Amino acid sequence: MQTVLVLAIGMLASTLAWSGDLYKWRDENGITRYSDQMPPAGAKDVQKLKSTGSLLAAERAANLMPEDSQQAARKHPITLYSFADCGDVCKKAEAFLDKRGVPYTLKSTDDDKVQLQKLTGKLEAPALVLGNTTPIVGFNEARWNRELDTAGYAKTNPYLKPGTSLVTKPQPKTAAPVAEAAAGTP
Repeated sequence: MQTVLVLAIGMLASTLAWSGDLYKWRDENGITRYSDQMPPAGAKDVQKLKSTGSLLAAERAANLMPEDSQQAARKHPITLYSFADCGDVCKKAEAFLDKRGVPYTLKSTDDDKVQLQKLTGKLEAPALVLGNTTPIVGFNEARWNRELDTAGYAKTNPYLKPGTSLVTKPQPKTAAPVAEAAAGTP
């Protein structure tokens, strides 16, 4: 069973750089499969995915987590406020979440600093938010482990290779569209 999962993950990872269609389905044994080819007749829960964008990132993250972490992520999604000027403590907080193998959304922009200040009343990072709970300001590994355990996240993630992360980083802002030339101008 784990071999099939590893093969499916490997196949998915190898298609991440490709921008065509990707199909997801369950086979007759209930195993989730991915392919760039149409699923065979009799496949269940067939979905057509694009291999770029946040949908595939969410699918990838869900299939690289133990079931208890998948459930915890739905109930208590993790948000980490961490900024470049925060220094080593923020790097340690990110490394901790990466090592534990949990998915999290990284908030690291100037707009996120404003959001953190509104949320906590101060601009202090790192700050960990689990779902709708009160932010935990400052990194304390023992406390963060307790909070993740209480939220239902697995203590380890055997599906991730060392150095792999399930972080969702902020998307760069796109430039405003260029105004069309005035009517009648070539």
